[in-house]
Amino acid sequence: MKFIKENRKKISWLSLVVLLLFTSCQEQLSTDPVDRVVPNTVDDYHAVMVGGLPGVYHAFTDLMTDDVVAKNYTSYNNPSVYSEWSKAYLWIDQRASDEPTNPEYAWRWYYADIYKLNLVIANVMDADGDKEFAASILGEALLTRAYSYFMLVNLFSKHFDANTADTDLGVPVLLEPLDAGFHYFSRNTIAEVYNQVEADLLQGLELINDAYIEKPKFHFSKVSALAFASRFYLYKGDFEKTLEYSNAAWEMNSSLLDHNIFPNPDKGEVFEPLPHANNYFTDKRENVLFIRPAYFAVNYFRSGYYANEFTRIYEYRDLRGRQNFTFTNTSTPNYITLKLSLSYDQYNYPLFRTEEVLLNRAEALARIGGDNNKADVLRDLNKLRINRFQPEYYVAYKFSDFKTQQDLIDAVLLERRKEFCYEGQRWFDLKRTGYPELVHTFNGERYVLQENDPRYILQIPDNELINNPEIEQNPR
Repeated sequence: MKFIKENRKKISWLSLVVLLLFTSCQEQLSTDPVDRVVPNTVDDYHAVMVGGLPGVYHAFTDLMTDDVVAKNYTSYNNPSVYSEWSKAYLWIDQRASDEPTNPEYAWRWYYADIYKLNLVIANVMDADGDKEFAASILGEALLTRAYSYFMLVNLFSKHFDANTADTDLGVPVLLEPLDAGFHYFSRNTIAEVYNQVEADLLQGLELINDAYIEKPKFHFSKVSALAFASRFYLYKGDFEKTLEYSNAAWEMNSSLLDHNIFPNPDKGEVFEPLPHANNYFTDKRENVLFIRPAYFAVNYFRSGYYANEFTRIYEYRDLRGRQNFTFTNTSTPNYITLKLSLSYDQYNYPLFRTEEVLLNRAEALARIGGDNNKADVLRDLNKLRINRFQPEYYVAYKFSDFKTQQDLIDAVLLERRKEFCYEGQRWFDLKRTGYPELVHTFNGERYVLQENDPRYILQIPDNELINNPEIEQNPR
């Protein structure tokens, strides 16, 4: 068996992962004499790969950010939801749980997906069927494995630091299928994880073929893979490559959502929250590059977790601040976001969209610096913002608005916060920009996540720690 390093020690691999492997495609595949599911054809491996497409296992991180506030209205809130979500809100190292607000859920399901993807990557090119289709399946499986490891390392490890990545603990990297039972691997370094993500990402980009993707908004495609590369290199701090891949993605799709298309109450138009929430992210939106189904929404009406203070960061005439939130009622005066479904049912959750590509490029340019790049940053910020205000209220940014390079960087980061709220990006932006202090209030008590607090790095789940005494846990 080949690992990322031949001399790796052991850490426990989830024994249930084999049971999870074919939950979505068992009826389509044959079985061997001992009743194990066996893929044989390219179509079989496509079914397995679809079962390993990324889920939204990290959405709970929004509860840990400064975008959410807890309000305990006992006559209104759902008490079980309010209690369960408090663990993430208060940065508590959580016990084992199958709830989607739990880091253990993310760890287990990202690795379950990786198990499926490893099977596809190892075998699809030898399966019976169309070899060009097989190559595209291989490309998407590599991209999805890259994304899974990228999310795991950014959840359970420090943010990438080129000075320490060779020794900082990342997450275990497994590159080949496993037989049933327990297997043990140690944590790879952050550098090793990032190197594997980069290798899979670039190879996947070469192989993926949009001609074989029937529903590109629900799968990795060429443009969403380029958007992933744009994010990857931004997180890695390689701003030249961030520009390269942002430009390539932008060349393929430069559509931006224009908030002026939505009804505007200021003009006497009827704005209906429910249709807005259910249609904000759909496969009909040109700016949406990749969406996946999800069940966890921080905007659940009666959760107890709301957007009250956060709404104040928007300029008065910013349409996002007026259209992306709705007031609950006067007895429980709280705001929730309308970017996602208002129920606790399945809804579309964005993984990548064009606005991120644009702001990734703007941030890279701002961090590189220089007057020419500053002009391009203003170009990108204004390109976005002109679609966020009514024409009569839009005022373009100009050179004199930003005295220093840091002022410009801060403007981009603020725009990211306003644009991507409740899309699972804020926690990672906080980590990569310095682990700042956060303060939450819960039932009248004040809780603080200190600057550089070790709880910014989620703890390895209990099940993993208990089953493998050799794995090194994160410090507390």
